[in-house]
Amino acid sequence: MLDLLATIKADIGDLDKIVSILKLQGVVNSDINFALQPVVIDGASELLIALYGETGKHARTITTTQLAGQFSVQLDMVVELRE
Repeated sequence: MLDLLATIKADIGDLDKIVSILKLQGVVNSDINFALQPVVIDGASELLIALYGETGKHARTITTTQLAGQFSVQLDMVVELRE
């Protein structure tokens, strides 16, 4: 999540332009027997809520699959920005 926020900041210049977090999608590279994918993504969700309070609460989608490059987690986020 920190890397994603840094990418957004580099693009828009100031994270204070984020009005709300609309959606977070997390993909967890895991074994078929692993069933705790939501717990893996909880850290990202909890950080957004800690940083943005009520406006940090968001819809969330979690999937499990094999990720390219042997990454363990991939995040995708939709935010609303102030102009």
